[in-house]
This record gives sequence, structure tokens and C-alpha cells, in this order.
Amino acid sequence: MLNLTLKSHRLSCRTIAVINEVDISTSSLAELVQNMNEITNREKELQRQQLATIRFQSSTLLNFTLTSADCRTLLKVLVSSLRHITWILTDVKVADNHVSQPKQFPPAITILYIKFFKYILQCLILFFDSPSTTTNSTTNSTRNKEEKEIMDLISGVFIVMHKQNYREIFESNLNFFYQCANKNPNITIIMNTLLQQSQSSTILVELLLEFLLPRIHEIGETNNTNNACLKLFKLVINSVVTTNLVNENEKILQPYLKQIILRSIECAQSSTDPYNYFILLRALFRSIGVGNHELLNQEFLTLLHFLLQRLNEYQSCQHRQHLRELFIELCLTVPVRLSVLLPYLPLLMEPLVNALNGSSTLILQGLRTLELCVDNLQPDFLYNHILPVRSSLMTSLYRLLNHGNNDIAQNTFRILGKLGGNNRRILNEPQQIQSERDHIDVEQDSEVYVQMFFENEFKSINIPILKILRTCTEQLRSNATDQNQVKLQAWLIVRSILSILLSNDQDHELVTYLLNHSSFLNSSISECPQVWKANLQIKSRLAHDLLLQCLHQAATCKNLPDDVQTTLKSTIQHYTLVALTQQTGPLISDDNPMDCSIILIDSIVSCYIDIDDELNNIGLLSFETLFQCLVTLFNGNLERITKLPLIHYLLHSLYNHCHDRMWYCKQGACRFLNDLVMKYFLNEHQWFSVNLIDILEHFFHVIISLTDEISSGTLDILMKMIRDFLSKTNQYENLEQLIEFFLNHIFTPVNALRNLIFDCLKQLSQLHQQSILRLIEPFKNKLIEKFSSINNLSFKSQSLIYQITYLDVYLFFRSLEPKISYITLFHDNLYKELLALINDDNDLSKYSSYRSLTQQQLVQNLLVLKKLALRTLAEYHEQIDYRDRVLRLFYTFLTTIQSNELQLIAYESIEKFLTGPQNDQLRLQSVSAYLQQISISEQDKTDLTPQTAQTLFYLAKLSPNSFDERLCEKIFTFIRLLLQNVASTFRTNFDTQNQSYKTCLILLDLLSKLPNSTKKIIETLTTLILKFDKVLLIETSSGCRKYLIELLIRHPQLSLDQFITGENRFQDLQWTRLFLDLLKHSASTNIQTFVRTNWLDRFRQILSDHIASIESTQTIPSIVCITIRSLSILARTDPLWWSRQHELASLLLRLWRSNTFQQHSFISSEHFDSFCSKELNNVLNLCLIYYQYQPERIRLLLELTRIYSCQEKLFYPKKFFSFVQDTIIKTYSLKWKRDTLVGFISLRNDESYTLECKSLFFEYIILPSFAYEFETNPTQITNELFQINPNEDTILDQFIRTMTEKKFFQQLTDKYRISLLRFICLFLEYNPQLICDMNVTSANRRENDKIRRLMDCTYETLLTNNIDSTFKCQAHLLLCYIISKYSIVKKIVVHVFNSLLKSYIIDAKYLVRQATDLLIPSIPVRIDDGYEILAICTKKILSDDAHGNIQLIHIMSIIVRHQTIYYHVRYSLANLMIQSAQRISGQQANSIEHKKLAIDIIEVLIKWELRKHFEQNHEQKTFQRNLIDTIFSFLIRHACQIHLPNMTTLSQQCIRLFKIARKYAWPQIDVKLVTFERLINQIESQNATAQNSIAIAIDLLAFLVSTYTVIQIKYTMRTLKRPLVTCVSITSNSRLVEAMQNLFSKLIVQIPIEPPASILPTPAAGTATSTSSSTTVNPTSQLVATLANANTLPAMINKSEDIEQFYTTITKTIIEHMNSPATSIVNTADRYE
Repeated sequence: MLNLTLKSHRLSCRTIAVINEVDISTSSLAELVQNMNEITNREKELQRQQLATIRFQSSTLLNFTLTSADCRTLLKVLVSSLRHITWILTDVKVADNHVSQPKQFPPAITILYIKFFKYILQCLILFFDSPSTTTNSTTNSTRNKEEKEIMDLISGVFIVMHKQNYREIFESNLNFFYQCANKNPNITIIMNTLLQQSQSSTILVELLLEFLLPRIHEIGETNNTNNACLKLFKLVINSVVTTNLVNENEKILQPYLKQIILRSIECAQSSTDPYNYFILLRALFRSIGVGNHELLNQEFLTLLHFLLQRLNEYQSCQHRQHLRELFIELCLTVPVRLSVLLPYLPLLMEPLVNALNGSSTLILQGLRTLELCVDNLQPDFLYNHILPVRSSLMTSLYRLLNHGNNDIAQNTFRILGKLGGNNRRILNEPQQIQSERDHIDVEQDSEVYVQMFFENEFKSINIPILKILRTCTEQLRSNATDQNQVKLQAWLIVRSILSILLSNDQDHELVTYLLNHSSFLNSSISECPQVWKANLQIKSRLAHDLLLQCLHQAATCKNLPDDVQTTLKSTIQHYTLVALTQQTGPLISDDNPMDCSIILIDSIVSCYIDIDDELNNIGLLSFETLFQCLVTLFNGNLERITKLPLIHYLLHSLYNHCHDRMWYCKQGACRFLNDLVMKYFLNEHQWFSVNLIDILEHFFHVIISLTDEISSGTLDILMKMIRDFLSKTNQYENLEQLIEFFLNHIFTPVNALRNLIFDCLKQLSQLHQQSILRLIEPFKNKLIEKFSSINNLSFKSQSLIYQITYLDVYLFFRSLEPKISYITLFHDNLYKELLALINDDNDLSKYSSYRSLTQQQLVQNLLVLKKLALRTLAEYHEQIDYRDRVLRLFYTFLTTIQSNELQLIAYESIEKFLTGPQNDQLRLQSVSAYLQQISISEQDKTDLTPQTAQTLFYLAKLSPNSFDERLCEKIFTFIRLLLQNVASTFRTNFDTQNQSYKTCLILLDLLSKLPNSTKKIIETLTTLILKFDKVLLIETSSGCRKYLIELLIRHPQLSLDQFITGENRFQDLQWTRLFLDLLKHSASTNIQTFVRTNWLDRFRQILSDHIASIESTQTIPSIVCITIRSLSILARTDPLWWSRQHELASLLLRLWRSNTFQQHSFISSEHFDSFCSKELNNVLNLCLIYYQYQPERIRLLLELTRIYSCQEKLFYPKKFFSFVQDTIIKTYSLKWKRDTLVGFISLRNDESYTLECKSLFFEYIILPSFAYEFETNPTQITNELFQINPNEDTILDQFIRTMTEKKFFQQLTDKYRISLLRFICLFLEYNPQLICDMNVTSANRRENDKIRRLMDCTYETLLTNNIDSTFKCQAHLLLCYIISKYSIVKKIVVHVFNSLLKSYIIDAKYLVRQATDLLIPSIPVRIDDGYEILAICTKKILSDDAHGNIQLIHIMSIIVRHQTIYYHVRYSLANLMIQSAQRISGQQANSIEHKKLAIDIIEVLIKWELRKHFEQNHEQKTFQRNLIDTIFSFLIRHACQIHLPNMTTLSQQCIRLFKIARKYAWPQIDVKLVTFERLINQIESQNATAQNSIAIAIDLLAFLVSTYTVIQIKYTMRTLKRPLVTCVSITSNSRLVEAMQNLFSKLIVQIPIEPPASILPTPAAGTATSTSSSTTVNPTSQLVATLANANTLPAMINKSEDIEQFYTTITKTIIEHMNSPATSIVNTADRYE
């Protein structure tokens, strides 16, 4: 973290717009000069902003700046080192492929690994997000390899750990790991490696299963298979197959198998995208199906029938293709043996046939399954099962014989051979009758045909237009990506038919009159039946349907023209208008009830309910177009619109689609109905009231029909829609009708719908502010009658679903407030039957009413029924006759029932029975009586099962006072015996699911809930649990510790007393960690209050006693660290309390000052075991909290800045830094900052604070604070704080006089002096008037004295060499500020300038740069001959051959930045600048920035010449010819140096400068061809890079040719003839071919001479141009074409013999290479113009 760099300034820096370069070929000189000046000014402004962000920044950065690559390398090194350390600590030996048992870590080390895993996950997120440094084509593969390597290293840290350490680490961090995996699923590679290689993978499997099962619903939240939850599930499942611990992992997965399958199907039914859930099932099936997994197979058998039945139902419905194929694959790959599958073989036949008609992968799977059955089953048995699908099966097999995949065809042929003669039985069977209704027109006589004529043929072909439209529909619906052209042609056909069908009526006045006819608003609306009788040109409804279908399909194609949707909207409007004019309007007629709206509505609805989302959107667009047309015609009268037959037909059509078989049709119809209600007719209450019941009726039907179906969350969508409907019923007129409707459906057997009705009744009650009792009062008798009917038949004789439904509805009404008294089921027979149902643990399938259910259905619903039965029995308690009996019964249930869920209901019911203080005695008596029945004898401790312990727990909650001291001691004894039993066996087999361990945890929970506990029990229990954890070497994952802390929190005084019985307990790290865990627990408010009240004196005593010993022994006792940690926890939870602890704060401040404490290291080994790793940070935070309430204590803040001097900067506390930067600097008042500065000045001679401490305080507090104020409040800081009083010194006067006193200043450290000088520079920049009046001469002696003091402090640095370079540069900067603001003598100015020219210190280059930017513009202002001084001083240093490269670069950078000032002395420096540029660019060691500087120097010279021409300066003096030639040569050479890395941009800059110099700067100068000749003569090289460089040189030559005269061109071509001919012969380099074309194009324009016809190839040879397109072109052909095109140009000059010879030579060379390989040619235009 950097120190404050004025973030406000950074944020306020405006973004400078990018300035584009103007085109050289078209711009004038003025435009070019202006453009170049704007670009230069922009670069200066960017540099100024960059400098402004660091000029008042602290001189020492507070962090290490590392690149991304450095961080990644460092992370790998650290993890690799920790891996080796772990292997050493675990003492693992590998011999003969046998790994020894690792040692178990103590808790202190385990805690470190827990923290490591959390921190490394955070690093991995940054590791994945960081940009890669590689730029080659293998970036992704290299990055993936690097990421895999680091994750394998992380896994290697944990692979060899002990199982218990393994469990603790991952149990603590599993939730955080899951969060990180959601951010980047690649992190799951760590778990994959651990599951595959670790010997403790069984623990990880168990932890992951327990963690993931409650989160299985998150699998469907994203629609990609990269879901973290899904990936982790698949890794766990695959561990059953791929790891070395297959058997162990199988045992762990077995009890979770059913939950995974059932929860996956349950969540898939409600998920909007169920695909991931079935991907999980597929992974599960594949893993179980590989190998011999008897346990999993046996567990799977109970679900086999249920799964096959569900999957068969799912695959028979129409889903999206990938999901349906997944269902079929799951049906065919159920992981059981074929012998087990025989009873369910009929369920596989239909999926088998569908598989043979699917994708290639599915076909192969189906063929394997069929062949397996053929090979292993008896023919008669198999054929009997195949019989229902034999025809379809054989048809599919015959079709696969011609499949394109050879493997499929061979496998099919082999299977047909195995079937023998049975494969021909299909020939003797009647074939399926296929209806051709869709292909037959009912009006054949009026069918329309397209008549097609062909040339030279008299007979025409007639094609039915219906067939054409069907073909167009099929092509537009196709998903093939290569059919775009076919789709376009189909669209053109549809548009043509549409243009014929809809006549183009040009009588606009008639149409306008029709649409504005008053009958639309006033006449009656037709009530004629919806009869199809079209009176259009095409008398076929099917044709209209197909036409509209084509239109909608075309609108979903993205590659068709943009007018598709426009055409669709126009067509919808046309059909709407035609329909309306006959339903209402001027053309209404009862005799001819034609209604084409039926076609329109059916087409829109079919699109809206389609499975394709894009088609849904088009359907929505079509209806919106129709609705807007209606609104326009009826002038917004929605009431009249709702009465149209069109809307009535729409409603009935949607109602019918609610009964379709496909789920997406039902969902689409419901969505359409919801839009009508909530969007289009939102305010039509009358229409809403009339249709609400019908809509709800159909919604309920959809919910019932889609229950237990995969419908992409349709049920949740419908339930939300219904709740939205009810929110509109506040003005509903028929509320009783709505209530009656809900009550009629309340006894539905569908649980989801029943719960929805319950919620709807509650919602109506809240909306109308009436109780449900009042709402259902009119239907009281019907309800009583329905509930009475339950007694007509015995309860156990009724169906299971019926029993659940009636009990659920009954309990709903009984749970309402106020209670509904007339609904009761208090019958003795029912009571007995419910009691028998709960108590009967035998197989209930013996009852006739249960026999029809599968085992899975019985298991799923039976527990639900028992819960409802138990709650129903609880209602009998209201009857006096049953009260005592029911109470005893529920106590019996509580103590004897085995189900935890039923036991919890029994407990809740008893709590409800005995509510109120009047029942306390009854509670006590009942609990005491039942406690006597429970055996808790020490001799037979095995009798105490977890169920018994849970019973004791519930009894304790019912009556805590029943558990006296004697009973508590018995329970404690049991806990001790159970823990001893667990501890004695944990080395061989320790399991958190151990029954004894579970019982122990329940008993501990019981003790923690008791209000009264003795001191003896608390102390002995604490000691016992700590010993148990110590034996097991666990702490973080200890299940006992959680309940122990709850017990200790309940009794604060007794708990804390045991910690201070002797100080030796705080010497034990285990006791210490327990105390700190207790103190920082979220529920430990009473503990913290007790400590604040009673332990403060102890804390003071500890600190005061040990501070002296810390200073003498240079060690920090652990008791001090514990005290600091405790105070930190207390202060964090109650900062106000801590702000009043002045004495403790003083002691901590004294401790903070000690050298031992300041030098204490986080990594120091001597403090590792003393648990003192964060005391420095804790003391800092404590003092910081204290200071926040005492901001006037400046000295305290001064002490805290010692943290900046810490040598271990990696461990800087961010909290303190953020407080300084965000609070002190930005929010503290100006008065506080003024007082702080005054107080700091007064501490000048205070030796109790070191110079380093003062320096840090000034650098990090005072300087940034005032810099921030000057940036944000310059006026206020001047007017209020620094008003100059003539009789008194200002604060600044005191500061300068006190802090810059020469003797004192020389004693300061360099860092301190730098900060003081920067502080003064701050005032000189923003308000120099505060130091000295700039407009007044040396009249005021006091002001001159301040300037003199500042000059005395800094001027000596010009004469001294052995001082700190940064301090020297800072002194120069201060002098430059003074020179720029005030009048200073010439000698000092020259001296400072010479010193700055020689200052090229890299560490302080920004200071030198800032100083020169201030000084150089001031020299011409302060000195009369300032420009001459600039030239003399600069030239003197440049002429000195002794200076180095850095010095040269420094001076050249100054000239480039201040080119406008050096313009006046350009002629005296030009030669030296050229020499310097060549010297800088010629050194290979120089970086790309230095090469750019050399080019910038040349650009400055060119700008100077352009400025001269622009200002029309007619001075005779100019640059020498040899200097100009050097500039051109320099630019040509550097433009062609593209072989160097990162030179492309600089090459383009050189090319642009070359053209500017030739065209504008020196247009009359002939460019020497020596450089071109040298470059082009390298053409013999086969290096592609060299050839590209030559291509750039040829481009530059082409530009020269375009500016040359004919004589210059002749000379140029004569000189370069030979290398250019060689260039023509090279056709393998496309870039070179392009350059040669460019050159010849420019040459032909200048000298259009016709090549000799005798050598030109004839058109038959292939040189003639062709109109056909081609992907590759012979480059020599293009060159010939370029030459041949000269015939079309006018002869502008006479023929030249030299040029003719050149053309002849070039053309011959081209023809000789006509047969060379073709080369792809790019644009031949000049690429740089």
C-alpha cells in the first residue's frame, strides 16, 4: 500500500482525449503544424499529471512493487517450500512402495495450516485473475500448465498429513473453498488431486458429501456444467472408481446415494434449467456401473423401479434435444446387472427405440444395450418384451444399415444377424397408418399452383403453392449453420407470395376514411360464431397458416435482411384490420361471418408457446403489434377491445393449450394469460373479474398435470403469477366466488397446489384485512360436511394420499388464529387409528390401501403421514376428556420413539400443552417421573444411546429444574466414561459418526442448556474436555468445545475463576486459546462485561510488572501477549469503554516505545510457541481506537508513526494506514492540522522523541495533510490559517525560522531534511505570497530574511558532492521554485542550471525533471540573455566527450520537453543533437524508450523547420545540407529496423516523419539513394524479416517517386535497377510483393510508358482480368496487370529510352516467374498514407 499520493488529485485529473494524426497527403502545412503541436502538448500534459501524482508522495514506498510474474513465481516457491517442510514435520518414510503412518500435528501447528489454506485460496483467485506475461501462441497452454502446477503443489502440502489434521483443516475451510470455487471452478483441481492421491481421501469424501448435499439446489442456478457444486459432486462420485481407497469410499457414499438421487430429481422438477442435475446422475451411473460395487448396487435396487418409471416419463415428453437424449442415456445405463433389470425390461423398450433414432453417440449406446439383451436373454422372453415396439425397432435397425458411420452400420448388421429369421417378422405385420391430413387440401378444386416454364420446352410444371410453403417452413426452421443462402431464398419466395396475396391499394383516401369510420367506436360488435370462411385470393386456411408460420420463422433468422420484422409487423396489421372491419366497423355482417383472426391468433399463439425462446420473442412482438393496432383503432378503449370475438377466441385458444401434453405449451399459454392480465388489460377490472376464475382453473390444472414433471420451473412461475393476480383483487367484486373456488380445490392431493391455496387464503386475508375465519364463514356447512365424510370409511382403509391430504388441510384450519371451532376430528376411532399408525413399525404395505404404492412412494409419504398424525393427535389435547391421556401419550412418544423428527414434534407439542407459568409444577412432576424410567447407570453405559440422550435433552428443555446436582453429576460421569471410550479407540478408528461420540455431544449440549451448574462440574468438565482434545490432538474441529463454550458463557464468574486460580494456566497454550475463544465468541457479552468490570486491575498489574523486565531481558512473556490480545477483543466490541481506560492506554504506550517491542518480529522463532504473533498490530489498533476518541493528543499519534520504521514492511497493518489516509488527512479540520503543525514545531528540541520518529510523523501525517488542503481548499487555507499580521509571525514564519536554522538543519537526517524542503515547496507552488510578496522588491526585511534562510539551507548543496542524492535534488527543486517565483541574481540561476544539467540521478529523476520544468522557462524571463545562456550551458556539456550515456539521455530529454524554448537557439545545437541521437540509437544496450528518445530528437528538428516555414521566417540561416542528409538517412534506417523487438510503432513514426520532412520541411532537397541502395542490396537474404525491412524501404522509395521530377525518377531507377529487378523475382513474401506493386503504381502514374507488346502475355495465357472471385492471386500476374494498365493513362511525357529498358527488364522478369506459387496479396494502396 502506497502512502497518500493525493488520491483526490488523481481522481480529479481529467482524462485527456486522444488526438489523431492528420493525413499527410491531404493536409496543409498549418493543419500539420497545429496537429503536431496538439500531440506534443497532450504528451506534456500526460507527463505533468503523472508527475503530479508523486511529487508530494512519501519518499519511501510502503510496499514492494512486484510484477504479476514475480508474484506467481514467489507463490510457487513458498508453496513448494512448505510442501517440503510438511513432509519433514510428518516424518513420512517411503520404502518399497509403502508409506509410513504420518505424525499428527499439535493444535498450534494445525491452526497455522488452517490459515495457510485460507490464504492460499485467496492468492489463487488473484493468481488466476492476474494477466499472463507471455505473448506467444502458446499462452493458454502455458498458463494452464502453470496453474495446474501450483495447484498440484498445494495438494502436495496436505497429501501426507494425518487423518485428524486433514479433517480439521478442510472442515474449517470447506465453506471458504466453496466460495472461491464459485469464483473460479478451476480451483477444484486441488480437491481432485487430494481425492485421487491422498491416503485420507475418505475423510474428504465424507466432508464433501455432508457439505454439498444441503447445497445441491445450487447446481441448477447456472446453466453451464462448470458449476462448482456440480464439479465437486462429480469428483466425489468418481473417487469411488479412480482412487486407491475404492472400498472405503464406497462405504461412505452408500448412505448418501439415495439422497443424491432423490434430491437431484426433486430439484430438477423445480429448476428452470434441470440439465446439470441429470449430468450429475449420469456421472453417478457411470461410476457405479464401472467395477464391482456391491454396496452401491444393493442401495440402488430400491430406487430402480422409481427411477426407470420417472426417466421413461421424462424421455417420452418433448424436451430440448440435449436434455431428452440425456434422459434416454440414463434409461439405458442404469447401473445394475441385466438379471436384476429383467422385471423392468418393458420400461426400456421405448427409450431403446428413441435411442436408435437419436445422435450417433446415442445410437451406439442403444445398439450396445440391444446386443446385450440379444446375447443374454432367451429369444421367446426377449421377443415378448419387444413386441409392443417391434415394428419401430426393426424399422430403425433397417434405417441404420445405411448410416454414414461405418461402426453403426456394422453393429446393426451384426445384431440383425443375431436376430435370425425374427428380423423379418415385421414384413408380415400391418404397417403403421400415417395420416396425410396435413398434406391434403380440403378444397382441391380451388388450389393455387405455381406454373413453371422452361426454355425449349412446351410443357410446363405445376407446383402446389402449399408444397412450396411447407418447404420454405422446413428450411427456415432448420438449425443448420450452412443453410443461410437457402434460408434467404426461402424468405424471398415467402415475400413474393405475400406481395401477391396482399394487394397494393393506392386509394389512400378510401383507406383513411375506412380506418376513421365512427362504427369502430360506436357500432355493435359481432357475436357470430368463429367459423372459417375466407374470401381471399387463396382459399385455403392451411396456406395462410403456413404463410404466417414462414413469416415468424424468418423473423428468428439473424442472417436475413433487416426488413423481415418490418414485413411481419405490416402483415400482422393487415390481418388485424381485415378481421376488425368484419367483427366491428363498416363491413360487419351476420350473413357472411368470415373471421381471418382465427388464423392470426393461432399463428401468434403457436409461436408464443413454442419451446424455442427466439420464436417466443417473435410471438410476443406479433401480439404487441396486433394490440397496438387495436388500441389505435379503438382510441384506447380497452373495454371495447375486450368484447371483440378476437379476444374471446384468444382466451379460449390459450385455455385449450393449457391442456396440451407438452409442458412448454402449458407454460407458454400461462405466460400469455399472465401478460393479458398484468400487462395489456391491467386496469380492466370488469374483464378481470369475469375471467379470473377461469384463468385460475386452468392454472390449477397445469400445476396438477406438471407435478413430478420436468418443466423448467413452470410450477414456481405459475405460483408467482397466481400471487400477482391476487394482489389485484382488492377491488374484486366476487370475493366469495373466489374463496369458494379455493375451498373447492383445497382437498387436492397435490401437495404443491394445496400449499399454494393455503398461501392464497392468507394473502387474501391480509389484503382485505379480514381473518380467514371470516372469509370462509359462508361455506361453513360445506367444510363441516367434507370433514365429516372422513368417518364414512375407516381411516386406515383410505388411500395414503387421501390420508395425508385430509390431515394436512385439517391442521391448516386448526392452526389459524382465531381458531375455527367448528372444524374438528375428535373421534375415538380416529384417535385409535392414528395412534396405531404411529406405533406400527411393521410393513404397512400389508394394508390394502397401501399395496398399490411402490416401495419408494411408501417410504417418501409414510413419514409425512406420521408427522401429520402426531400433530393431529396433539389437537385432542383441547378436549378435556383426552387431555391427560394425550399428555401422557406424548411423553411416551418423547421417551420411546426412535425417529428424531417425530421426537421433535412430540417435544414441540408438549411445549405447546404446558405453556404458561401455571404449568411449571406439572412440567416438573412429569419430567421427574419420566426421568426415573430412563436408565443412566454407570455399570451399563452402553444402554445410553443417542436417542436416549436426545430424550434427556428434550426433558431438560421442558423442565431444567428437574436436573438437580446429583443428576448432573451422573451425566458428567457418563460424559467422562464415553470420552474415555472414544479416546481409547481413536488411534485405530476414530469417527465423528461414532455412536458414543454422538451421545457425548448430546449430553454436553444438555449440560450447556441447564441454568444451574456447580463450580465443580464446570472446572472438571473443562479439564476433561481439554484433556480429551489434547489426547486426540484436535482443537478447531473439536465438537465438544462448542458446547463447553456455551456452558462457560452461561456462568461467567465460575468460568473465569478457573483461569485465574494460578497463572500457570495461562502458560498453557490450550487454556489460553480456550480463554480467547471464549472472550471473542459472538454470544459472550456477559463474559466481556464481567472481564471489563473485574479484571482491569489484573491487566494493569500484569502490564506494569512486566514492562521493566521486557526492557531489560529483551523478551516478551506470553502473559503480556495474552493481555494485549484480550484488551484488543474488548476494545473492538466496545470502543467507547476503551477510550476511557487512560491508565491502560498509557501502559500500552510505554510498551510501544520499548525497543524490544518495536523490534519484535512476526517470524521470530523464539516467540512462535508463546502465541505472540500479533501483539505489535494489536497494540497499534488499541492505541488507534483510543486516539480516535482523543484526537487532540498529537503526541500519541506521533508515537504511533513508529510503525513506519518497521523493517518488515510485508506486515504493515492496513487499518492504521487507511485511518491516516482516509480519516486524518481527508476529514480532520484545518484547525486540527494547524494545531498539529504548531505542536510539531514546539517539539523541535524535545529529545524524548527521536529524529526518526519526528521525520516519519512529518512525512506521513503533516505533509500529506497540507497537500490535501492545498488541493481541495486553497482559498480557505490561505485566508483562515495564514493571514499575515504585520506585528506577528505567521506559522510559516515560525516554521522557516525554527526548522531551517542552519545548525539545526545540518543535524537532521537526510529523510527529515527532504520532508522539510518538500513542505516548503508545497507553499511555493500553491501560494508563494505566504513566504514573500512577489510584486514587491526587497523592501521588507523579514520577507527577505525568509528567502535568505531558505537559500542558505539549499545553496550549499550545489557545492557539495558527498551528500545524499535525493536530498541534493530536492534542494535543487526548492531553488528552482524560488527562481521561478522571485527575482534572483544571474549567477545563482546559471549555477543552478549547470548543476541540474549534470544531475542525472536515476533514483530522483522525477525531482530533476520537475526542477528543470520550473527553471528552464524562467531563465529567459529572469536573465536578459537567457536564450544564449541556455545554448552555451547545454552546448558546453554536450561537447564534453567525457560524459556518459546517461548524461546524454538526460540532456536530450530536457531539450525534447522544452523544444519551444530551445527553438531560438536551434542552429547552435542541431549538429550536437544529431550526433547525440545517433549515439543513443546506436547502442544495442539501450532500451526501447531510449530509441524513441533518439527519434523524438529528430522530430524536434523537423518541427523546428516546420515552425520556421509556418511563421514565414525569411532568415537566411538554415540547417546544413549534410545535417539534412543525416536526418533522412537516420529516418530510413530506423524505419526499416522492424526486426528489433517492439519497434513497429517507432518504425511507423519514422515513416511519418520521413514523409513530413520530404513534403513540408525540405521539399527541394534531393534524398541520397545510398541508404536505399544498401538496404535493397540485402535482397539476396532469405530472412523474411530482412525482406520485410526492404519492403518498408521500397514503400519509402515509392513515396519519393511520387514527389520526384522525371529526371530524378530516371536517375533513381538507373541507380536501383538491379536490386529492384531482384525484388520482383521474389514472390514468396506477400509484404514485399505489395511494396513492389505500390512502387510500380506510383511509377506508372509519373511516367505512363507502354511496355512492349511483344513480351506481354496473351489473354489465353491467363493474364486477362476475370470477374470470377478467387481466394488466391498470382502476384506476378498482378504486376503484369499493373504494367498493362499503363495503356489507359494519357501520355504525359515523351518516351524515355531508360524507362523503356527498365520496363522491359521488369516485364521479362515477371513473365519468367509467372508459374511461381501464388501468394495472397493485400491492398496495394500506400499503407502509410
